[in-house]
Amino acid sequence: MSREVTIKGRYLESADQLFECACLAEKVSGPDGSSTDRLQKGGIYYTAMAVGGYFKFRKHQVEVRMICPAARIIESKETDGAMRLWRHRLHIKPMNGGAVWVDRIIIDAGIFTPILARYAKFIYKKRHKRRNVIAVETFVSRSYRAIKPGLPTFQAAD
Repeated sequence: MSREVTIKGRYLESADQLFECACLAEKVSGPDGSSTDRLQKGGIYYTAMAVGGYFKFRKHQVEVRMICPAARIIESKETDGAMRLWRHRLHIKPMNGGAVWVDRIIIDAGIFTPILARYAKFIYKKRHKRRNVIAVETFVSRSYRAIKPGLPTFQAAD
């Protein structure tokens, strides 16, 4: 059963400033091993991941499926040998005096799903704190979405 992790952070910066920051590539490399400084639609990037130092994912692949500057949305499909599914949607919304940055991740890793969902909650919350978040909320719940190759993970209403 897949899990959905939601992290909401409130910031003083404008939504446009935050989105520009989100488009910058952090510790990723291209398929040929070269480093990159900005995410691009259709781009495939690799990074190393470790859960508590025990589970190591050396070739964690991130495929950027969509970047929409007008709506401030980035969607990616992430894969690894141990994970069936890791879909990430980042959405930054303006609000009075700042912005709200929402990360939603749907994870399916078989029996390791609960562990990886808690890891995602921890690591994304840590990333928000590094960006000087004012307040952050995190949720982990079961995902009841039909995840099939031909269907979009996130719908327009999301």
